[in-house]
Amino acid sequence: MVKECSVILNNDRVTVVRFNDIDIQFPSIKRDAKAVYVQRENDKYSIVDKPRKAVTKRKKIETTDLNMDEQPEKTEWSEITE
Repeated sequence: MVKECSVILNNDRVTVVRFNDIDIQFPSIKRDAKAVYVQRENDKYSIVDKPRKAVTKRKKIETTDLNMDEQPEKTEWSEITE
């Protein structure tokens, strides 16, 4: 889950943000910001650049069996350039 959170404290040592009424302390982000995106995954928090889009699975397409033993004929370079 990614959420935009307000920055409560930001100095050269730490950055504190508010995530769902919980104050979370991170190492300093080294930039001035009033809000950052925080990702929560398995009860671990991290600051991310942008909200990530949900990845959708693509439908698997059945392919026909190809005979890998058959190789296309090799042509000479002179035949291609003429």
